[in-house]
Amino acid sequence: STPLKRMLVEMGMPQESIEYISNGVDTDFFQPVNVEERMALRRELSLPENEKLILSIGRFVPKKGLDIFIGAADSDYQLILVSRGNFEPYLKNANGKVLIIDPIPQERLKKIYQACDIFVLAAAGEDVFSLVLMEAMACGLPVITSNDPFYRNYVDGDNMMLVEPTSEILRESIKKIINNPDLASQMANYSRTKAIEIFSWDSRIEKYLSIYDRLTTGKNPTSIS
Repeated sequence: STPLKRMLVEMGMPQESIEYISNGVDTDFFQPVNVEERMALRRELSLPENEKLILSIGRFVPKKGLDIFIGAADSDYQLILVSRGNFEPYLKNANGKVLIIDPIPQERLKKIYQACDIFVLAAAGEDVFSLVLMEAMACGLPVITSNDPFYRNYVDGDNMMLVEPTSEILRESIKKIINNPDLASQMANYSRTKAIEIFSWDSRIEKYLSIYDRLTTGKNPTSIS
């Protein structure tokens, strides 16, 4: 993570000697499905078949913005939240349907991603590019998340909605996507392509191998993202 990099610099390690490589995701395991497969997964998981399903995943801690996500509920779509905590105070004021699912094994979690239409992460102050964002992108979901400068090192705001994380702005962004199939398709294609390009295990392995290659050949290391 970048905070760990800063800590090492503060301890006296030269910044130019530190390599930063992000986490990665299994893009063979997390992958998109077609419409028929999505509907079949919804039946398997007992999810609504005729609703737009908007997914978020995270721990029940303030920085994850789960209260903001629930506040974006609306009658035009169904929110799905995979988490565990006392959400009752937020659910009482929700203006739409919200389904809370307890944390589940990865095989079933993958199916939840694949069954949904959009992924939202309202977290703020993340120190890394969140793993759930990588997984959602690998599954080809349009993504809405916080306009964090750190995220802009990896993705662009034209194909991934980077917004101020308020319930109203999330609601507007969700509706913009569900009412514009071309935009939804563009964002979905971008998510999958970008996940393979910069977050796949193959791309991460290449970064590590390049370090070993430079070390064994005596060349000075250069920055890696």
